[in-house]
Amino acid sequence: MKKILFLLLPIFLALPVPAEEFLPVVLGGKAAAALCPVPDDRACLESSMIIEKYLYLSTGAQMDAPANGPRIELEIRKGELDVEGFRFSFPEKNVMRITGGGPQGLKYGALEFCERFIGVRFLFPGPLGEHVPKHGDISVPVKEFSDAPKFLTRMLSSFPHRSRMLYNNWLPLLRGANPWRLAIGHNLSKMFAPAKYGKTHPEYYPLISGKRRIPKPPLLNVHWQPCLTNPGVIAESVRMICDAFAANPDLRTWSLGQTDGSGWCECPDCTALYPKPEVRNRFGSLDRSRYYLTYCNKVAEAVARKYPEAKLSVFAYNNTAIAPRGFKLHPALVPVITYDRMNWTDPERRKLDMERQNSWSAIAKEICWWDYFFTNRYILPRVVCHHLARQLREGYAAGVRHMYAEYIPLGVMQGCSNEQSWGDGPFAYLAYKLLWDPHQDENVILDDWYRTAVGEKAAPHLRKYFELIEDFWTRRVQKTAWFARYCRTYLVWTTHDYLDALEPDFLDRCAKTLDRTCELADEGKCRERAEYFRQGFRLRRNRIEYFLANRTVRRYPDRLFTEPFFDDGFDKGVGAWLPRQGSGKKEEFLFHSANGGIDGSGALELRYGENSSDRSAEKIFRVEKKSVFRIEVFYRCEGTDQKCIPYLSADWCDEKGERLHPAFYSDIHGKPSEKWRKMVLKCAAPTNLPAYLSVRMNISRSKKGSILYDRLSITRLLEERREQKKQASTLQKKGK
Repeated sequence: MKKILFLLLPIFLALPVPAEEFLPVVLGGKAAAALCPVPDDRACLESSMIIEKYLYLSTGAQMDAPANGPRIELEIRKGELDVEGFRFSFPEKNVMRITGGGPQGLKYGALEFCERFIGVRFLFPGPLGEHVPKHGDISVPVKEFSDAPKFLTRMLSSFPHRSRMLYNNWLPLLRGANPWRLAIGHNLSKMFAPAKYGKTHPEYYPLISGKRRIPKPPLLNVHWQPCLTNPGVIAESVRMICDAFAANPDLRTWSLGQTDGSGWCECPDCTALYPKPEVRNRFGSLDRSRYYLTYCNKVAEAVARKYPEAKLSVFAYNNTAIAPRGFKLHPALVPVITYDRMNWTDPERRKLDMERQNSWSAIAKEICWWDYFFTNRYILPRVVCHHLARQLREGYAAGVRHMYAEYIPLGVMQGCSNEQSWGDGPFAYLAYKLLWDPHQDENVILDDWYRTAVGEKAAPHLRKYFELIEDFWTRRVQKTAWFARYCRTYLVWTTHDYLDALEPDFLDRCAKTLDRTCELADEGKCRERAEYFRQGFRLRRNRIEYFLANRTVRRYPDRLFTEPFFDDGFDKGVGAWLPRQGSGKKEEFLFHSANGGIDGSGALELRYGENSSDRSAEKIFRVEKKSVFRIEVFYRCEGTDQKCIPYLSADWCDEKGERLHPAFYSDIHGKPSEKWRKMVLKCAAPTNLPAYLSVRMNISRSKKGSILYDRLSITRLLEERREQKKQASTLQKKGK
C-alpha cells in the first residue's frame, strides 16, 4: 500500500491547484462591479456610500458599472445576525452580498470591506489620521466571512461639544458608536428631578437628619438619592421605564445608576436595610449595596414581566461597590463595576479587584466595566497598550461583556485646557479593535498601526517612543508617593507628582526616538504624522519641565526676590480686581472694606454665600521676560466656619485668554484664622513668552462670613540675572 501511494505521489503533485476565485470590483481605475443597496433603505444607502467613497479615494473610480455585471448587494436581515454583526456571502457567481443584522451591523460590514479589501485605516482622529492606499485594481476573494462584537458595549467616552468633533466623528469608524447595548450612567437624579416631583411628591426625596432634603442648585445631580423603599418611587420607576420601552421598540435598556455622591435616605424603612452595625467597604464608604439592590430587584422584576429582554444597569460604585453576600440579583440587572484598572499594575490591587469582580460575577448574568482612562489629563499621556490588552482579555474571560471608559481625549475638559493634540498614539485604536475581539494579538494590530502611520523604516522608532511611555506608567510610577496615595476608584490626574518616577534621561530618550522617526518616515502623510507626534511631545515636554522646575522654584529663598513688580494695599479701593464666580446663582461678593485692613486701612473683602463656594478676585499681568515670581498676601477670616479655606493661586494664559495646561497652575492654602496671617506663593513664568499671569485671591468651603485680604505684593527674580550670578559664582570657585 505504501508503495502504491509513493508511486501516485508525483501524479497528485502534478495536478493543478484550483486558483482562488476573485470578484472584480475595480479594474484599471474603472468600476467593474456595481454597488446595489436595497432601494429606499437609508442604512443600506449610507453603507453603500462608505464603500463608494473609499473606492473612489483609492482608485479614482466612479462606481457606475452596469447592474447586469458583477455586483455588490447590501441588505439588512434582522434576527438572522447580531444587531451589530455582518456577513460577506457569495450567493451567485459574480455576486457579493453584505448582510447586516441591523443598521449598525451593515455599516460595520461596509467599514470591514474598506479595511480588509482596500487597506483603509482610521489611525487617529482627523484627516491626518486617515490612511487610504492608492490602487489601480481591487478584487475581493470569493470567501464567506461573518463577524460580530465580543464586547456588546464598547465606548471610550466623549461628550457633545464643538471642541470634540474630531474625536466624536472618528469613534464610529472604530465601531464605538451607538446604539449602546446597555444604558449606563448616573440616572436616578434625572428620573426623579426635583423640578418634576419636588412639590407634588416630597416623600420621594431622602430624609436626612429628620428633614426631607429636596435638592437645590448647585446640587441637583449630586449628593442625594431618592427614598428607595418608598412604594411611589418604585412604581414610578417601573412606569417611566415601561413607557419609554413602549414608545421605542428598539429601546430595551435603562440605567438605574444612583446619583453621584452620598445623601442616602435615613427614614426607618430605608435604614432597616442598612448593615447592623454600620460597615465601610474597602473604598472607605458606608455600605449600601443590599439596600440599593433591593430597590433595583423590585423594579427589574416588574419591568421584566412585560419586557423579559430588558437590561437594566446598576452601579457597583462608591457606597455600593461590593456585592452583598448571599444576595440573589435579578437576571435583568447588569452591575457596572467602576475601577481604574491601571491599578492592576500593582499585584495586590489587582488581586482585590478580581475578588470583587468574582463576587459580582457569582450573582450576575452579565458584567459591565466602567474604567477611567483620561490619558490626556496627565501631563505625560497614559498610553499603556499591552497592559490594556491583558486587561481586556482577562475581563472577557471573567464574564465582562460591556465596557465603558471615561476618556475625553480631545477638547475642553473640566480642570484642563482645550487639548487638541493627539498624544495617545495607537491606544484608542487598539482599544476599539480589542473590544470587538479581545482574542486578537495586540502586537499584530500595533505593528500594522505603526507601519501605516509612518512607514516601514520609521515604525520601530515610533513604537519605541510609546513603549518608553508604557514602561514609565506600568513599571516606574508604582514606586511613587502619588501611586501609594491614590489607592482608590481612580488615579487622580490633578496632582502631578507621578513625574517623580521620571529617569533623568527619559525626555531626551523620547526626543531621540521621535527625531529618528521623522528622519526615516516615508514621504507624504507618513512624514506629516511623524512630525505631528514630535511636535505633540515637545508641547508635553514643555509642561513636564515647567512642572518640575516650578517645584524647585518653591524652595528659592525670599532674599532672591528683589525686583518690585506690583503692590496693592487696597487703600484706594478694589476696582483693579475682577470678581470670578463658579456655577450657581450670581450675586455680589467682592467688596472694599475701608477700615478692615491690618492697620485700619483698606482691605479687599470676599464674602461667602449659599449659592456658590467658588469665588475669587482676579488680576492679570502681562509677562515678557523669563522670571520667577514671589506673591505675598495677608488674610483674616470673619465669621467663617472651620471648613473655610483661604487660598492664593497663580495661573497662566496665552494671548487669546486661553488658560494653559493645569501643569502651569500653582496655589497655596491658608488655615482659617481670625488673626492676620500671611500666604506666600512662588512660581516661574512659562518658557513661551509673552504670557499672562492670573493672580487670584480665593474663598472656599464655607457658607457664611468673609475673608479680608491686604498688602498684596509681587516681586520677582529675573532668570537672566540668576544665571549670571550662577556663572560668576562658578568662576569664582574655580579661582578665575
